[in-house]
Amino acid sequence: MRKLLDEDLIELGIDLPDWEAAVGYGSELLQRKGYVKEGYKERLIEREKTYPTGLQGKSIGIAVPHTSADYTIRPSICILIPIRPVRFHAMGEKDLTVDVQLIIQLAIEGDGMQLKLLRSIMQLLRDDEMLQRLLKSRDKKELLELLTPVLED
Repeated sequence: MRKLLDEDLIELGIDLPDWEAAVGYGSELLQRKGYVKEGYKERLIEREKTYPTGLQGKSIGIAVPHTSADYTIRPSICILIPIRPVRFHAMGEKDLTVDVQLIIQLAIEGDGMQLKLLRSIMQLLRDDEMLQRLLKSRDKKELLELLTPVLED
């Protein structure tokens, strides 16, 4: 798989009041850096309302907002770690919510890439030690070093 992670797409300690603000923040960052086309943000919010992406791990929640490849210029992953958990609706169970501490926003090309990344993220969800290391990190380079083998292998 090609290089998807970039230090410029990692944000730590940001104030995100709700899931729409979180998805919007990541979308604007991806668009500003030239990774996604105009309309990505709106499509992502629309998709998140219909098919929420909150996932509960052993000790933390993760959200994996993504949409169709039509809006992707260059495949990439945006990582957001908010200062406090952001409530997302649970994947597959819209009536449930997940307090999310790690947002892994995807700009993908094709279903094959999406499936591979989602499998990797599901493995990450089961690795509580790694999740704790990610949350404790306050350095973009360290996060990049931790996530690259997980999301780019």
